[in-house]
Amino acid sequence: MAENEERNRFERLEFRWIRAFEYILAAFMFVIVAWGLVMLILTTNWAVVPDDELQLHVIVGQILSDILLLVVGLEFAILLIHRRIEYLVDVVLFVVARKMLIGSYGAYEILAGVIAIAALYAVRKYLLICPGCRFQPLGFLAKDKEA
Repeated sequence: MAENEERNRFERLEFRWIRAFEYILAAFMFVIVAWGLVMLILTTNWAVVPDDELQLHVIVGQILSDILLLVVGLEFAILLIHRRIEYLVDVVLFVVARKMLIGSYGAYEILAGVIAIAALYAVRKYLLICPGCRFQPLGFLAKDKEA
């Protein structure tokens, strides 16, 4: 009996240390994202508009890519703090959106990204059934769960 209590005490202590480390990582992520946002604002030359439309497209794509990378970092920090499955879906959604912006060159890659985003929204809206979730499942799914 004493061995079991000792083990439970050790597991609680281990859990506290892991959660503290996750909070430290999340705080570090917030600092890095804030620094990245400041650097993005300071290093972007907002006054110069290139004459070439292709160059403008590249600049706007890079800015959007940087912003979405910061959003992914924030979402990941929120996921570390709250540990809710709905935040994981949000992180993956932003990762797919960023990949579509910076690396989709063919029609099949764009189609795969659109299908992935639609599937993630469907999962988030219709299949994500957990206590306290922001999204409500379809009526027949909720009835099946209660029965």
